[in-house]
Formats: sequence, C-alpha cells, structure tokens
Amino acid sequence: MCAISHQRSNQLAGNLPDELSRFVGRRAEIAACKRALARSRLVTLTGPGGIGKTRLAMRVGLDVRRAVVDGVWLVELASLRDPALLAREVARSLGFSDRSTTWALATLLDHLRGRSPMLLLDNCEHLLDACAVLSETVLHICPGVRMLATSREPLGVAGEVIVPVPTMSVPSMDDPATPEHLLRSEAARLFTSRAAGVRPDFAVSAANATSVAELVRRLEGIPLAIELAAVRLRSLAPEQILDRLDNRFQLLSSGSRTAEARQKTMHATLEWSYALLTEPEQAMWRRASIFADSFDLGAAEAVCSGAGITADAVFGLIDGLIAKSVLICEPDRVPARYRMLDTVREFGEAKRRSEHETWLARRHRDWYAGVAGQQGLGSEQVAWFDRLHADHANLRAALDFCVAHRDEAPTGLKMACDLWLYWGSRGHLTEGRRCVDALLAAASGDRPLRARGLWVAGYLGLIQGDPNFAVPVLEQALSLAEGIDESAVAYASQFLGRGVWRLGDADRGLALTEQALASHRAADDWEGVVLALVQLGWMRILSGNPAHGRVQLQECIELCHAQGERWIASYALWVLGIGAWQDGAVEEAAELEREALILKRAMSDEAGSLLCIEALAWIAVTNGQMQRGAVLLGAAAGAWQSLPGFLPQPLQEKHVACQDSVVQALGSSGFDAAFASGRLLTPDQAAHVAVGELGESLPDSPHRRPESLPNKLTPRERQIATLLAEGMSNADIGRTLVVSARTAETHVRHIMDKLGFSTRAQIAAWAAAKSVDEQP
Repeated sequence: MCAISHQRSNQLAGNLPDELSRFVGRRAEIAACKRALARSRLVTLTGPGGIGKTRLAMRVGLDVRRAVVDGVWLVELASLRDPALLAREVARSLGFSDRSTTWALATLLDHLRGRSPMLLLDNCEHLLDACAVLSETVLHICPGVRMLATSREPLGVAGEVIVPVPTMSVPSMDDPATPEHLLRSEAARLFTSRAAGVRPDFAVSAANATSVAELVRRLEGIPLAIELAAVRLRSLAPEQILDRLDNRFQLLSSGSRTAEARQKTMHATLEWSYALLTEPEQAMWRRASIFADSFDLGAAEAVCSGAGITADAVFGLIDGLIAKSVLICEPDRVPARYRMLDTVREFGEAKRRSEHETWLARRHRDWYAGVAGQQGLGSEQVAWFDRLHADHANLRAALDFCVAHRDEAPTGLKMACDLWLYWGSRGHLTEGRRCVDALLAAASGDRPLRARGLWVAGYLGLIQGDPNFAVPVLEQALSLAEGIDESAVAYASQFLGRGVWRLGDADRGLALTEQALASHRAADDWEGVVLALVQLGWMRILSGNPAHGRVQLQECIELCHAQGERWIASYALWVLGIGAWQDGAVEEAAELEREALILKRAMSDEAGSLLCIEALAWIAVTNGQMQRGAVLLGAAAGAWQSLPGFLPQPLQEKHVACQDSVVQALGSSGFDAAFASGRLLTPDQAAHVAVGELGESLPDSPHRRPESLPNKLTPRERQIATLLAEGMSNADIGRTLVVSARTAETHVRHIMDKLGFSTRAQIAAWAAAKSVDEQP
C-alpha cells in the first residue's frame, strides 16, 4: 500500500484556483507559451519580481486544462525554504497526504508514472537546484507529465524551453492622449481594470488620460507596480499618484492582505530577489544601478570593478544577474547592452547608498567623459553618434554629477564641449545649451576652456535659430581666446561670422568666415575646414554669388568623401540642391536633395531631413506637381512649429512663395486636404515620399481611425492581423497556422492591399484597436 494516501478520488483533476480578477492582455506571451508547450515538456517563464509570471502561468494552465488528461496542478513554492521538502510539497499539491518516512520522490514518481498531468511549479528561484533535479527526474521517469515553471532564472534542465516575460505594453509617447489610444496598451487596461475594483465609478476620460498614460509609463508596464498604484485610487487621484512616484517604494506599499508577504510591497518583492543572490552578485546589482539606462560590457568592467570584484569577473556576474532576471540583456544591439527596470534600479540605488559606495559616481563620470572625448567627424561618425545616442542617459547623469559638484565643473564643461557635434546633429540643442550654460556658471579660472565653452554655447544657440543670443556670446569667446588659443579663435570667428550674416551684416559675416577658413587650413584642421567651406558656400549661394559658392561646396564634399564623412557632406549637397533649383536646373536639384536626404536619414538628422523635404517641395511645385508639393510642405510644417527660427529668413520667404503658388493652383480646400495628409506622415514615411520610393501615392495615415477602414478581411486574414498585433513575424505566423512563411507573407500583402495600408505596423495597430473595441 502506498505511503501517500489519497484525500480525494479525483486527485488529478487539477487544483487551479478561479481567477478573482479579470486577466488583461498578454496575448503574445500566452501564444508563445502555448507554442513552447507544444514542442517541449518543460517550459519556464522567467522575469523579475512583479512582472506577472505566476498570473500568466495560471492563465495558460486554465486555457489548456481541457486538453490535459489528468489536470493542471499548481505547486506554490514561495513559502517553502527547505529543498528536501520539495517532492513532498508537490505531492501535497496533488492532493496526497504525506505519511511516509521513505524517500518522497520515489513515492511521487509511483503516482505520476502512467498519468499525464501538467505540474505548474511556481517561484522556483530559491530552490533552483532541487527544482532542476525533480523536474529532470519526473520528465525522465514519467513520459506523460508536462511541467510549466516560473522562476527568476531558468532551471537549466536539458530540453527546457525558456519564455521571458516582458513588461506590459505602455502607451506610445507619439499617440494622442485620448482614452481610445490609451486603452490600446495592456498596462493602461490593467490599471483601469484594477482601478474599477477600488473605485467602481473610475473610468479613463479626456480629463485623466494624460496622467494615466504617464503613470503606467513611469511604472514601466510592471503589473505588480500598476496594481499597487491602482489601490491608491481609494484616496488619491491619478495626477496625485503620478506626483508621488518619485518615492515609489513608499507609495506602492500596500496590496492584497492575502498575498504573499513578498508580494505586498514592491520593496519586499525586490528584497526577496536580493536575498537570493551571492554577495558578489548583490554588489554587482548595487554597482550596476549607477547606470542611468542601458550600458555595455566595457562600461561595466570599467565602472563596476574594484573593491573585491576584478574586471575579469564582471561578465560572469552580469550573466548571473541576467539569469536571475535582475538585468535584461539586449542582444540585438552591437555590442550587446544591459539594462534594469527603473524599479529594480532604484532598489539597487538605495542599497548602494546604504553601503556608502559613493566612489562609483566619479568612476561613472570618468568613463563617459572618455566616451564623449572620442568625438569627431569621419568614417566612424555614424557609429560614434549612435553610441552617444545609446548612452545619452548616462552622459546626462555624468554631466549632472559635474553640475552638482562644483569642483567637478571643469571636467564637466570639457565633456559638454566634446559633445558639441552630437548636441547639434541629434537634436539635443536645448539640453546642450542648458548644460554648457550651467557648467560655464560653475567653472572658473581656465581661460582656454571657458573660451571653448562660450563658442560651443554660441554655436548651439545659432543652429537653434537664436542669433541674438549667439552673437554676443561668440564675441565674448573670441575676445577671451585671442592670444591664448588659436583653435578657439578660429571656431569663434567662424560661428560669429554666421551669426552676424544671419542678422544682416553680410560683409562682416563673409570676412569672419574667410578668416576662420584660413586659420583652419593653417592648423591642418580638416574638420574646421569642411565646416567653414559649407558655411561659406551657403552664404554665397543665398547672397547672389552662386558660382563661388558651388566651388567651395564641391571642395567640401570632396574632402568629406576622402575622410568618409557624411553629415557635413549632406548639408553641402542640400545647399548645392537649392543653388541648382535657383538656377533652373530642376532635375539636378532634385537629385542633389534626394542624395542629401538619404544621408541625413542614415545619420538620424531629423532637422536636416526636414530641410531637404522642404526643398523637394519647392522643386515639386516648380515641376507642376502641386499635390506632391502640398503634401511635402505639410510633412515639414509640424516641425517648423516646434523649431521656430530654424528655417533661415531667405528660406522662409521661399517657403511662403511656394505655399502661395500651391494654394492658387489647388484652391484653399485642395491645399488644406493635401497639406493635412502630409502633416500626418511619420518622418520615415515623409522621407520615403520625398525621395520617390512611394511614387506619387501616399500611405494612409497611421492615425487613421480603425472604424473608418473597410471591413472586408476574410476570417483567415483577420486571424493573421491579430497575430501581427501580437508581434509575430511571418515565420511565427506560419508555425502557428501550419502554413509556410511565404504563404503568411502573401496574406499580409493582401491585407495591406485591402485596407490601403503600407506597413505591418498599421495592420497591427488596426487589429489591436479592434480587439480593444471588442472588449466586454
């Protein structure tokens, strides 16, 4: 007779509890888990605490239990501390009373052999080795058993399929803050659902949609954080919760009284994870929290090593924290980057402060000051800009450290000046100006450094369309640099020339720029030379001396090509295109502007791209393509509202003349309709239209209301649209529907044709909106 006696006759019918609250979202993750269970007998859901692994596993279990012959059984392990009791706990969860003094695993195997249940092992991370041994043994001895586990790290068993559980989708910053758009995100729907349980009268409205959207974005789509925040609606409005998020661990401090203690607060959840780590892993968590956003291995080795952790040990510790869901790896980035959820980072910061590891901030600053110092034009320019873009939050944190500590201001000012090309090329002008201004105010003494800071401040003000600010600052920089720093004299003269030219003093502007060019040539500073050449070419073409201007622009392009430089070359091409258009060489102008636009898109130069689109609008109108011209004017118009003064006065006059011509040709209503369609284009769509990749036809607006689209999809096409909304590729769709990827691709093309869409993203947005509309 078995030592484990039955407590009920239907002991393998399953023990999953009913859902007490509505399950929200997670369609893609449910589908991924089901696909994994179809090909493996052990699937592990991984992710950090509070991400929703348990709830997702239980939902999957409820979905599949009709197909599981002997039921789905939940084994809750959070409160179990002794690994020797694991097999007994599984048996207890299956409904057996443990009265045996013999090895529990053997008796458990006796009962499972010949049966086909699914075991849901929940919270395995603190019993990882024991769970791995039990799982491997059960799967080997009992071929009918399947297992679904949740853990902060994989079990490491042969044949295990790992399904990472991400955060919930949050509202896009680009979407309008309306209830309709807001409720397309899983995080907002979860907040609304849980809020209704606290305040039955609560609903997302036009009045609170912006606050709710920002709230769930700040909580990063972490389900536990969202649910704890929703509880606060008992006494706070969404706007008040948002205001108090800076102290989120205190705010999110109450949940269900029946929840596990570790799940009642975010802090307790993270303490649970922290306590399971080794001391070196705990130290790495604390130290990695110094990074404001994602970071790469080189940064981690430089910043986090020391004080008991060698540089060689850093990668192993990072790998361990990834396995334990403390760090998230972004392997598609080259090099790979790592990041923490903000809530996880803030916990690490609190631990770091308690350990008084203040030296990390300076090491962090030193590393990113070195990164900034690698700037320059040339063949590596795009890679450098991309690297700085990826590290933008860390650069900002390093500069903030320098602003906050007055003795660090000189180092910070040098770092901010080293970034001068980046500030301008990637559109961080206001941030760059504020940073340089703050560090100039804090730094003192070093005249060459201060002169450099002043010309950088003037340059940033100038390209932001603020010559009245820039000119006196550049005059001050020139005065300070004379006699002590020839490089600063040359750059201050060059940009001062541009400023006074913008203010109407053309002769002085040309003279200062010529003087700067001569200084750059004498110093063999090719970067300064190409910058001065493009500025001179621009001035001369718009001042009525196009022949001389073209010579200087051609020289600029040749020098740029020799060095592999593309950003300055794109501006030279843009100016040449305007010159060709003014001379009546319309086809040549169009080709030059298209070439410039392609380069600018590759550089992610949004403002420069709009200048090219604007020029291509003028060219289209000259060619009699009034509809196309109106659309391109619309594509550029929204940006000019957010960049006042960016379009120089001579070009503003051409813009007005072009628009007047289109209105006269199309009439006010025709112009307004075409202009409005251009305003709704994304930057990528506008660029594709401008270079002619979409011909004369324009894609439907990505903001087009889904209910206005034709309802003419077949059931199969609707199914595929839904899978697209879950983020599936053609290959994923093929595997799910048991068709080839090529067949799936054909269906996607048919859907685009029927709905008038041009991108998969538009199909996905439409399908997601339909799903929201159909929610009960």
